[in-house]
Amino acid sequence: MDERTLRVLEFHKIRERLAELCTCSLGRDLTGHHVPVNDIRTIKEWQQETSEAVNLLEACGNVPFGGLHDVRSALERARLGSMLDAEQFLEIVDTLRATRRLRAFLLEHREQAVAPFVSARAREPVESLLADRALSMSTFPHLEAEINRCIGPDGEVADAASPTLARLRVQIRTLRSRVREKLEAILRAAAAKNQVQENLVTMRNGRFVIPVKQEHRGAVPGIVHDQSGSGMTLFIEPMAVVELNNQLREVELDEAEEVERILRELTNLVAEDASLIRHTVSIAGEMDFIFARARLALEYDGVEPELNTEGWINIKQGRHPLLKGKAVPINVWLGKDFYSLVITGPNTGGKTVTLKTIGLFTLMAQAGLHVPAQPGSELAVVDAVYADIGDEQSIEQNLSTFSSHLSNIVRILQQATGNSLVLLDELGAGTDPQEGAALAMSILEFLLDVGCRTVATTHYSELKSFAYTQPGVENAGVEFDVETLQPTYRLSIGVAGSSNAFAIARRLGLSEAVLDRAKARLTNEEIKVEELLRTIELDRRSAVREREEAARLRAEMEQLRNRYEEAFRKLQGKRNELLLEATREADKLLTDARKEVEQLIGELRKAQHTEAAEMAQVARDIIAERQAYIREKKPEPIVSEPPRRKTSDEPIRKGDTVRIISLQKEAEALTSPDSNGYVQVLAGAMRLTLSVKDLEKVEKTKRERSVGYANIAREKSQYINTELDLRGLKVDEALERVDKYIDDCMLSGIPRARIIHGKGTGALRQAVREQLAGLPQVRRFRFGEAGEGGDGVTVVEFQ
Repeated sequence: MDERTLRVLEFHKIRERLAELCTCSLGRDLTGHHVPVNDIRTIKEWQQETSEAVNLLEACGNVPFGGLHDVRSALERARLGSMLDAEQFLEIVDTLRATRRLRAFLLEHREQAVAPFVSARAREPVESLLADRALSMSTFPHLEAEINRCIGPDGEVADAASPTLARLRVQIRTLRSRVREKLEAILRAAAAKNQVQENLVTMRNGRFVIPVKQEHRGAVPGIVHDQSGSGMTLFIEPMAVVELNNQLREVELDEAEEVERILRELTNLVAEDASLIRHTVSIAGEMDFIFARARLALEYDGVEPELNTEGWINIKQGRHPLLKGKAVPINVWLGKDFYSLVITGPNTGGKTVTLKTIGLFTLMAQAGLHVPAQPGSELAVVDAVYADIGDEQSIEQNLSTFSSHLSNIVRILQQATGNSLVLLDELGAGTDPQEGAALAMSILEFLLDVGCRTVATTHYSELKSFAYTQPGVENAGVEFDVETLQPTYRLSIGVAGSSNAFAIARRLGLSEAVLDRAKARLTNEEIKVEELLRTIELDRRSAVREREEAARLRAEMEQLRNRYEEAFRKLQGKRNELLLEATREADKLLTDARKEVEQLIGELRKAQHTEAAEMAQVARDIIAERQAYIREKKPEPIVSEPPRRKTSDEPIRKGDTVRIISLQKEAEALTSPDSNGYVQVLAGAMRLTLSVKDLEKVEKTKRERSVGYANIAREKSQYINTELDLRGLKVDEALERVDKYIDDCMLSGIPRARIIHGKGTGALRQAVREQLAGLPQVRRFRFGEAGEGGDGVTVVEFQ
């Protein structure tokens, strides 16, 4: 990429921000050398890496980069045979631990990294590029363990590094203790005679000494190792400890040799894996840089742009990433219907910002960075971006503003290709307006012939007309609010901008006489063009407002429709669930009832006549009781206490009670009518197949529904739960469940139950307690104890 363009478009500021977002020097080093490329395959890989890192940051929060150090120089020293010190080993082991954790994190969360891609491209397998990088990282558990065993957290070689070192350090501690004991005894005696300067034991030249006053030098025989700055104090090693100090010094030298031996062994271990460690550390640095790109994307709410090699640019709601405060987003496109865009409008209206936004977005995209725009924004991969923006007048080269611009444009015209992006600010400015406009049009024509994508800003009205008449060129204008004298920073493609000089002058108080004279100097054609532009702009603004209002209303309608459709789907789903549950329970009860009846029939055949009659009655009671319970469970309306009657308008279904007309006997329908109109029924112990014409459907009386109460109570006691969970239910649903549950509890005879309503806002809990207070079956109720669920549970005791 063109270095001047990188500077003019301030790409270095993006790199500086990336460096701030890195967690270690490994990543920061990469930011300084990172530049856009024009290989689309590399760019897409960089973009996917950034997107995966964004997904992980959003899903998992922080990534484990803690403990990473740049140990590459230490690795090189070890490779060359230089001994490393304990501090360097601490940095190495911290780095090895950090890379191991980073590798495990990336492999563990590989599915989360690519989850959005998989959902967007359901049938296409997507491999995680970050996980692939992690697989190429190595782990060094043996080296980690050895360094941790030999080097303590304080940066010193640990006693456990070797048995010899442990033994030598025990000797050192013992000898030091003996030396101190003797010196303290000498100190006490000398202090009593006021012969020492201070009552302390210190060290000089690695040997223990005591501070003796100059005038009492002869009172403490020994070796003088040092004296104070004033000469009033001598640091003497008494003769009584010279031999012990000699022994101590010998052991300390042995300890130093053993420490050096251990450090050399560790250095050799590091040297063996130096190349693998360096590779792993380099990948960790790349990961740090990738996640810095992701943090930058999240910082300015960036998206991964769609890329193409066709020269198409379509930026949707793009915001310049370096603008402070709330930037006004722009929509800009070129490359399909037109190749060159001429932007006009007043100063400070946003023309140059638009140029820089297009250029910087292209550089960022080709550097693997997300851009602050809406999803669906598209950018072209170009071979180079050329920009002539700003005043770079050169005093040293004796160049004026115009000459400086033109020198740069000459260089651009020489280097631009059909796959380049050219950005020209104030094209043709700085010289005679007529000549400048002619030169500007010629430059645009040349770039159009080359085939590159060009965006230029200008104040020349001739270029507006040129853009209207020249194929492949389009006008665009930045808006200006004449009422407030403030730019709106909105870009309108297809409409040329107006300088609004007369309108601004009028608002600022310039007299109408002066304005009239100024207008008189304009040609009729110029006046008509300006009026036409103003009319088009007003119409465009009105159309935009109406379109935005229509879009808002359409969005509201769509939202309401989606909300009602979702509510309807939930209601249908709940209804179907309830029906299915009721049907399953009813079928199960019928199956159980048939099994019990079949068992009783078997016993009837073996029993005496009297006992058989009693057992037959029990069987009939069971059938009646089960059928009554099933009808309660079935999601169908039940008429209370109707008289026994024929219901020929209702079809007979499995489980119904029917009357056999020819026998005048009641039976239970075991099946629904088949295709020939026949139904299997159970009459007493007999299974019969009868025509529906010989059957009539009947409903039971209240007395019949109450038959078998004892059996119902016995059955309830078998499956009733002592807890009722109401969490997640609405108040009306919950209260209905409570009513049914209390009845079941009374039938089963259990003395106490727990109702779980949760804490939440307290509305459900209050409604349940108010309902319980009005039930005569409830003797008392209370909140749960600490081990029973507290305020989220109500314990109920029954009468």
